[in-house]
Amino acid sequence: MTHRLLDSGRNTPLTDTTQHRTTVQDEERRAYVATIACLADAVQAKDPYTHGHCERVSHYARAAAERLGLSDAELRVTCYAALLHDVGKIGVSDGVLNKKGPLLPDERKLVEAHVRIGHDLLNGVPALREVACAVLYHHERFDGNGYPEGLSGDRIPMASRIVAVVDAYCAMLDERSYKAAYPPEKARAELIRCSGSQFDPRIVPAVLRAIDEVDAEVAEEAHAGVMFTPFSDVLPPLQAS
Repeated sequence: MTHRLLDSGRNTPLTDTTQHRTTVQDEERRAYVATIACLADAVQAKDPYTHGHCERVSHYARAAAERLGLSDAELRVTCYAALLHDVGKIGVSDGVLNKKGPLLPDERKLVEAHVRIGHDLLNGVPALREVACAVLYHHERFDGNGYPEGLSGDRIPMASRIVAVVDAYCAMLDERSYKAAYPPEKARAELIRCSGSQFDPRIVPAVLRAIDEVDAEVAEEAHAGVMFTPFSDVLPPLQAS
C-alpha cells in the first residue's frame, strides 16, 4: 500500500498542501506581473504614440525565442522581459520622454535610467529576478557600446539581446514626438544594417522570420474575424510546474 505524508496536525495530504502552496504562489506572481503590466500601460498612456508597443514586442520576441530553440525557462524570461522592458519609464518625466528634438546630456541620462528603475521594480520578486536582469540589459549593444554597463556579445543575456532587436524594430514603426514612423521595409533594412554592431547577428534573422510569422497570423485572424487575445493573457507560467 502506498502511504502519503500528512501535514502535522492536519488530515490533508502533504502533496495536496504543496500543490496548494504552489498554486497560491503562482497566483501571487501573476498578480504582481499584472500590476507591473498596468504600470507599463500607464507609461504608454503617457505617450500616445506608443500604445500597444510592449505587447507587440512580446509577440515578436516570443516567436523569435521559439525559432531560436530556447529552453522553456529562457522562453519565459524572454516573454516577460519583452512585456515589461519599458516599465522603468514610469519614473521618467513626460517632458523628457516626449520632448521634440534631441535630448540634452542630462535628459539622456534620465531616459537611460529607466532600465535600472525597471530592474529594481521587478527584482523584488524572486520569480522575476532573471526577468529583471534581462530588462536591465536590453539597451546593451552587441559591440559593447550600449548601456548601462557596456556589456558585449554573449555577456549580454540572451533575452536582452532578443528584446533589443524586437524593441528597436517596433520603435522604428512607431510615430514619436521627435520622429516619423518608418515603413516596415526601412525598419527591416535597419536591423540588417546594424547586425553585428548593435545587434547579435544570430538573432536578427530569427526576428525577421518571427515578424513575418506573427504578422501573417494577425492578418489571418483579422480576416477571419477572430477576436484578438491580449498577449498578457496567454503568457507562459513563470516557473515550470
